[in-house]
Amino acid sequence: MFFTDASKTEKGIGIAIVHHDTKIKYRLPKEYSIFSAEAIAVLKTIEFIQIQYEMSTNNLVLTDSLSTLRSLENNTNPTDVAKNIQEKTNKLKLRGINITFFWVPGHRNISGNETANQAAKEAAQPNNLNIQFLDIVTYDDIKSEIKNKSLIKCRREKVLLNRLRIGHTRLTHKYLMAKEEPNQCTVCEVTLTVKHIITECYQYSEDLKKYNIPPNLYEALGPNSENTSNMLTFLKKSNLYGKI
Repeated sequence: MFFTDASKTEKGIGIAIVHHDTKIKYRLPKEYSIFSAEAIAVLKTIEFIQIQYEMSTNNLVLTDSLSTLRSLENNTNPTDVAKNIQEKTNKLKLRGINITFFWVPGHRNISGNETANQAAKEAAQPNNLNIQFLDIVTYDDIKSEIKNKSLIKCRREKVLLNRLRIGHTRLTHKYLMAKEEPNQCTVCEVTLTVKHIITECYQYSEDLKKYNIPPNLYEALGPNSENTSNMLTFLKKSNLYGKI
């Protein structure tokens, strides 16, 4: 039985997973919506089950977020996080590992839920250096921030940036179609990901500095028009534009 929760304060956002005596806490960028945070708490739970509980055939994931559960029922146009959860859950099911999602009312003195709520509040505190910071971006939060602002007029650039924001590009994921091993960074000798290219790769570090790309993934791919323009320039100058 896994309890999940999220907490949003003026200082930050935290999420937590509680399983028996185990507590797992993460801090998220403060720009996140509470809806996305609740969904990511569920996503991280599924990933935890994938790694730690491969032999557990039946797993119950509880959340007090009805919006998250409803998003998981949407097979037509799910959010990017919900789609990720659906895909991981389906893959686990094929391996005989079942995930059941269940709603639990919040603030009703349900022990596991109260523990998860308190842990999420602790994770939201920016001065807690023991909490892992998840430097990830959800397209839905970016979309809600920019709303009707048209920062990018070119459709090609919109598609390119959206691919970067969800972390799924031709450069990093073409191996899936080819049924090959994941692409490796030839310089750093690690799996090639969007996060690696923008925040970690030695090959592009000088160009990233040259074009003032923030080292934080959320800021680099966020709605700030100057950062967006700089990112597009970097991609073109580094010959990555046509590979995304």
